[in-house]
Amino acid sequence: MRLKNKNFILILFTQIVGLLASGILNFAMALHILDTTGSATIFSTILSISFIPTIIFGPISGALADRLPEKALLMFADTTKAIFVILLGILLFTGNATVILIGAVLTIMVTLTTWYHPIVSAVVPKIMEKDELVKANGMIQSVKSIARFAAPALGGLLYGVIGIYTLVISIGVLYIISMLSNFFLDLPKHEKELENGIFGGIGADLRAGLTYIMKTDKEVRDLAVMVGIVVTIFFASLTVALPFVGRVVLEINENQFGIAKAATGISTLFGALFATNKKIKPFLTQKHLTGWIFALSFLSLPIGISMLPGLNLPNEISFLIFTSGFFFVMAIIAIFNLIKFTTIQQNAPRDMVGKVIALTMSITVVGIPFAQRMMGELLENVVSGYLELHILFLSVSILIFVIGLARKVFVKS
Repeated sequence: MRLKNKNFILILFTQIVGLLASGILNFAMALHILDTTGSATIFSTILSISFIPTIIFGPISGALADRLPEKALLMFADTTKAIFVILLGILLFTGNATVILIGAVLTIMVTLTTWYHPIVSAVVPKIMEKDELVKANGMIQSVKSIARFAAPALGGLLYGVIGIYTLVISIGVLYIISMLSNFFLDLPKHEKELENGIFGGIGADLRAGLTYIMKTDKEVRDLAVMVGIVVTIFFASLTVALPFVGRVVLEINENQFGIAKAATGISTLFGALFATNKKIKPFLTQKHLTGWIFALSFLSLPIGISMLPGLNLPNEISFLIFTSGFFFVMAIIAIFNLIKFTTIQQNAPRDMVGKVIALTMSITVVGIPFAQRMMGELLENVVSGYLELHILFLSVSILIFVIGLARKVFVKS
């Protein structure tokens, strides 16, 4: 147990350092791109392209997590991240960092970050007892949330104080720290090796994972599809609409925007901690997913209400209400993810956990790049006067409610 605790603590530490670095990088580059271009279309296009590797390489990372040493995979990802982030800092400093180059580096960073989630998810059931999985996943979600709310707050402060160049180099140092911490992991020896070569082994694993999801475990398939729909809708709003409305429409400064982004990180911490309550734990199952979807539709209403033209509120107050809607949304999405990961870890054979989680993650996020691009186009229509912000966001809440209603009618839980 002592060994397991040591490994789990190291996993938590590397998670918070790595996620802190990623959060600061994403925040800083979002501000830099928006401040440079002011275009929702360009911004959403870069985000959507950089997100595609999550869909493509997620399943591959899951297959590798089940067959190769997780420690080596984690160290490789952190080392490569550090190299590319430092390269980005040099390009920014020399004035050679075009929007295309920034997009390329962000795409590489997202690809490497994609390694982490299925690998960590595959490690947890190996170092924790089965009855500790919910608590362990809750702690991992809490650590992720701490990083997510701390990163924007720090990013907003550092972006204005030390500048984008020094900030990006500092992020590279954080990745080096994460890599060195992973060096001390002492994980159980892998029982499986790649058979029939790397590509043959990965192909066999992906086929086995897809067969499990699509034919063997209908509960996991339903979770992947339903969570994917709601996550796609709101992730596009969070990553495209929140920065654009804050910085371009309401002209919120970087510190206020950093606080708003931090609030969405705190919300996932709130959701993870809320889920650990003994009275809530019985509802963290696939059977109760419809109820959580209905809750999401109502709790997202402040996003649209804040943009009602008749309110005539100061920009700062409108943005505060706008952000509060995302606070509740991210709290519920944290619960969705907790239900999904715990169900897979409990249901799937241990040697398939990594690939099944990676494949369900790809299913969950496959629509996000398209939704981000669509959100960018819709926001351009807002700027052009063809669409009102409150209509756009209230329509999203109504759509989620309709999805919950359809699931209640047609899906037997």
